[in-house]
Amino acid sequence: MLINKCLTKTILLIYLTFNFSNVIDSYITQITPFEANISLTASFLEKEHLNQQVKGIQFDILFNYQELIFSEAISLVEGGIFEYTKLDNGSLRCVLFNLNGETIKPSQLSNLATFNFIQFDNFFDNTSIYLNNVILAGQYGQDITNNYTTSSFEIDFLNLKPKSTYIYLPNSNYFFDEITLSFQLDKISQVNIEIYDIFNIKRKTLINKKMNIGKHSCIWDGYDDYKEKMPYGEYKVIMNTNSYKDSIKIVYKNIINSN
Repeated sequence: MLINKCLTKTILLIYLTFNFSNVIDSYITQITPFEANISLTASFLEKEHLNQQVKGIQFDILFNYQELIFSEAISLVEGGIFEYTKLDNGSLRCVLFNLNGETIKPSQLSNLATFNFIQFDNFFDNTSIYLNNVILAGQYGQDITNNYTTSSFEIDFLNLKPKSTYIYLPNSNYFFDEITLSFQLDKISQVNIEIYDIFNIKRKTLINKKMNIGKHSCIWDGYDDYKEKMPYGEYKVIMNTNSYKDSIKIVYKNIINSN
């Protein structure tokens, strides 16, 4: 997997098929190492000799809300009525049917809905998403659920862990009101980030605490530790951890004289 240190956002796409023959067709594409957005497509495929007509479907999507954050669900069945509710355990209950009573076609079942999740608070471990409590209504409203099986899919965030610790160069090293400073940690570390002036005198402590693995950021608003506004000019940001030390230069500019 190629990781570009200059990129700071990850799109983790997961195409998940819950197959009636108990075969899961899935793959994961990892682009960069942070802030995973997960797109999961729930698909139901008919058994080869199944002749039942599906008029409606209800199912639950189960996940650990301390590891994943649900953002939205989108029906892929054109003209279908798709509703979902959040249950107390953090899971989702989904219902899909056609208001005019039309059969949900096999091609629609194979591409039913997309569920979007976000990685929770720099979570780096394995987590699973389950399809559960499936109820399918047949042509006359009868339950034909026994004709189907369900499955699950495991998402591995371990490869998303940062491979090293460093402070990012900001998009622009000069600022007028405030500047966001971002950094990443490859292990739990005591982090100290301080602002120094051109005379190498410490003027502001931004962070001094133990922090978890992942990507983090802090903001400097141009004031020192005594809440006094600092003069415009060049400053140095020094980041220290247990095993890392580096610095970047930033410039505090007067917007009136910025030209």
